[in-house]
Amino acid sequence: MQPLISILVPYYNADIFFIEALESIKSQTYKNYEVVIVDDGSKRPLSDWLNTKNVSFKTTLIRNDVNLGITQSLNKGVGYCRGKFIARFDADDIMFPDRLQLQYEQITNTSSDVVLGQIESFPVSVDYPYPLTNEAIRDGLYFGNTLPHPGTLIK
Repeated sequence: MQPLISILVPYYNADIFFIEALESIKSQTYKNYEVVIVDDGSKRPLSDWLNTKNVSFKTTLIRNDVNLGITQSLNKGVGYCRGKFIARFDADDIMFPDRLQLQYEQITNTSSDVVLGQIESFPVSVDYPYPLTNEAIRDGLYFGNTLPHPGTLIK
């Protein structure tokens, strides 16, 4: 069996987007994954909402009693990830069905530690040109974030 991928999702009051996000996870062609969700103190606990949905994959839900912010929530969530790889994903994102499969093949075939995918923003286009080459990504890290979180797979 292929190695486990942990899909790490910070969540904060995203009910209206999350059903599509979950559907895009469920439609992945790569099937050996778990979903680790950190509910960052949402007004309506995510556990209440999830109980009304049909979630058919391995899910770990962590809840912050208060809103700690995305960075602390992600750091907390990493401790619950059991996979060999972590795929970043936000509660308002949608994955193409072959995202995990393509990134898994790339990270294992190239002995890379991080694989990035392009992101497309909708319904409004965001004009932030992420660098495309290894050198540009590495050099850009000195000045800010060059990793599109929703398209990142990390060993």
